[in-house]
Amino acid sequence: MANIRTIRDFNQPAAGAPASRYAARPQGGVPPGQYGADQYGQQYTEESGISMMAPAPRDDGSEPHLIERICPRIRPKALTTVLCIIQIIIFITTLIVGASKFDGAFVKTNKMGGPSSTTLRYMGGKYTPDIRENGEAWRLITPIFLHAGLLHLASNFFFQIRMGYGLEDRWGTLRFAAIYLGTGISGCLWSAEFSPFSVSVGASGALFGLVGTDVTYLIYNWQQIPHRGMEAFMLGIVTISTFLVGLGSDIDNYAHLGGLIQGLIAGLCITNNIVQRSWETWMKVVGYILFFGMYLLFFLTIYVGNPY
Repeated sequence: MANIRTIRDFNQPAAGAPASRYAARPQGGVPPGQYGADQYGQQYTEESGISMMAPAPRDDGSEPHLIERICPRIRPKALTTVLCIIQIIIFITTLIVGASKFDGAFVKTNKMGGPSSTTLRYMGGKYTPDIRENGEAWRLITPIFLHAGLLHLASNFFFQIRMGYGLEDRWGTLRFAAIYLGTGISGCLWSAEFSPFSVSVGASGALFGLVGTDVTYLIYNWQQIPHRGMEAFMLGIVTISTFLVGLGSDIDNYAHLGGLIQGLIAGLCITNNIVQRSWETWMKVVGYILFFGMYLLFFLTIYVGNPY
């Protein structure tokens, strides 16, 4: 992944770029609220964070395209792009399976424009009796890559590409992958425990995990994050509106809540914080204990506790 640029990469100017676009790192660090900035107001010192609300400046100094403004830092060589491609392929496969093997690619009972729950269960949707009684623990992972319909896929994709590229740049690909998968599994565990007889699919648990992680990251590194107020406002609107839409509908808010809470915990231990504090090591230790303790708790309740 040599072409994916990290925070440290931006400390040096790109080939042919004017040196004035990049802030030199002062000895001893940058005081809170003082940053080097380019013509877009974007920050690129090691002590400052990557903005989620503005596109990265282009090496030739030209204005960013519209798609770069809507989805900052979008690019083909990123894990976020790979996830989107995999989810599209799996969704098309799900439609083909529904049409050829079950009751159709699009059924009237699915308000999101997709196949029936029978098809989704066959493809690996979360269904607690299959997990508990048949030992199909992989159903805690496969739902992350499945979607119930076109509307479901489109809404999750907008969320994913709007936030995913910036967060992947901010935390690095490996950390981003760990948070995405780890919080997605947590969302499935919460859904399996509290909504055992529903067939649930979707990346929403993982996406809410990214939101939760970013909330913790913002709080911890508040003074170093460009456009932090706008970012916090966006996270709040997305979280509240999605939970409200999920009330009284087929949306699995248990998965959302599980991903969000696990994400808040992941922000304590997995992210690469800008600010270094004396108690950070202890914070990470506590974070990892809570992170893996959550998995242990739900595995025990699902496999050892009272059935349903």
